[in-house]
Amino acid sequence: FILEGFPQNQEEVSFMVEHHLFPDVVAVMSVEVSEVVRRLLPSRLTRWRERRDRKQEQIRLVIKLRRELRERAITQRRAELMAERAPKKPSPLTLRPLKEQDEDEDEDDEEVQEESEMMDEEQQELEEMEAMLLEEFPPVEEEEAEDEETEAGAEERLEMEISQRFEKDDNNLTSMT
Repeated sequence: FILEGFPQNQEEVSFMVEHHLFPDVVAVMSVEVSEVVRRLLPSRLTRWRERRDRKQEQIRLVIKLRRELRERAITQRRAELMAERAPKKPSPLTLRPLKEQDEDEDEDDEEVQEESEMMDEEQQELEEMEAMLLEEFPPVEEEEAEDEETEAGAEERLEMEISQRFEKDDNNLTSMT
């Protein structure tokens, strides 16, 4: 039978010696680091891309949910503020008395001016309410992934990891022989 990758360290060699387990044949293959990297890198990069894509999709989903929750909260709070405001100060349109056909035009002009002032005040109150809502519910900030690794950076890191692992295994092998 074949024990591929066994023994890998000094303890495993000493175990074999203590139990008088000596292989009939030992095949040692020599490979360059560049060849190992060339063979292992594509599969590891594929796994890295899949993890990155899943992570980005989760981040997009979280941002979308946060926006939806914020919009719901704003809508609910706006309704509460409008309900509070309605009994205090009715709209200028509801305050306007029914006009008589025989009123003077001067009075009409004054009423129109008063109505426009009241509409301006109402518009200003609405703007203040919107500003208050923005203060209470700040916009959802998209978290910029500053620490997110680029594909080139990931490729470089994976190459280093593979070469370090190869060197470590190679050193273990030379220390056993």
